[in-house]
Amino acid sequence: MELEQNKPVKAKRSFERHPWDKYFYLIFAFASCALVFVGFGPTYYFRLLDPNASTSSIVHLHAVVFSAWMLLFLAQTILVETKRTSLHKTLGLFGLLIAIAIVVLGYMTAVSGARTGYLGPGVERNLEFSKVFMIVPMRDLVWFVGCLALAIFFRNTPETHKRLMILLFVGGLMGAVLARVPGPTNSIIGFAFVLIPPIFDIVSRRRLHRVYWIGIPVFTLSTILAGMISETSAWKAFADWVVG
Repeated sequence: MELEQNKPVKAKRSFERHPWDKYFYLIFAFASCALVFVGFGPTYYFRLLDPNASTSSIVHLHAVVFSAWMLLFLAQTILVETKRTSLHKTLGLFGLLIAIAIVVLGYMTAVSGARTGYLGPGVERNLEFSKVFMIVPMRDLVWFVGCLALAIFFRNTPETHKRLMILLFVGGLMGAVLARVPGPTNSIIGFAFVLIPPIFDIVSRRRLHRVYWIGIPVFTLSTILAGMISETSAWKAFADWVVG
């Protein structure tokens, strides 16, 4: 009995920084920015060079803050991986202002799109179904806000914070980008961005961080539920009220 009482208790393993992290998170940040450029290049960035292209002011503003967020995401990752955490925290306050702008402008863009029959890039506009489609950007905004709030709450827990920022991009921003990538390539890229981060955890740590084993199922469920809710009379009534 005495031997059992003196038996050392095995400490619970915690997620600590891995030597491979520097390369993984830098590659992920650069890949995310590259994906945004490839996705929005033909539909927005390259069109800036066309003097005859017409784009609404709200779309321009939304594009500016979206681009600023991605550049900040890349800069923040570089700062962390080069151990300049003080500047990283200072820029975090600036990031909060950009995030607020993204939510406000994202909401305005979604409502404006519903009023003009927007159903996604390259799809013929339809005023009847655009209110149903509006749940897609609305779900993305809810996911963005939820992940951001958690990331701020866990800002002093780096391993949790950085994974929440990855989920923020994957679930809150990437959908709009992939909608502009042609063909089946968008599905392949989407699955890669969703699955590679948890796979990296398993390979490097031999286990999965709770952000992923909770967040990814919740993300999947929210996507399914959004499609179901969009067909309900409650959503249609809400959409009518929002759009006016």
